[in-house]
Amino acid sequence: MSRPVSFPVKGAFNRMVSGIGASTFTNNGNRDIVNVDPLCTITSSFNGNDSGGTANFVGTIGMIAIAAPPLGANGSIHVQKGQQRFTSVCTPAPPPI
Repeated sequence: MSRPVSFPVKGAFNRMVSGIGASTFTNNGNRDIVNVDPLCTITSSFNGNDSGGTANFVGTIGMIAIAAPPLGANGSIHVQKGQQRFTSVCTPAPPPI
């Protein structure tokens, strides 16, 4: 397996709360999610404040300079403050026949 390429990221995200393509969200309280597939049951619960929306990143990724677009956003931001818990219970797949 090859090692992933790494590069420096330097810059800032600024929330875009108005204009074409802007979106924001805020959630307060509890959220429980259960995902079941043939091998695993994954439970996620979060209790707290959750907010985010569209954002613009301005800075550099490696040697590439990134500027804010003239319209719309080039990214998104998601901030959680609270307690999150993940539980994963998996059953090994049966051996091949």
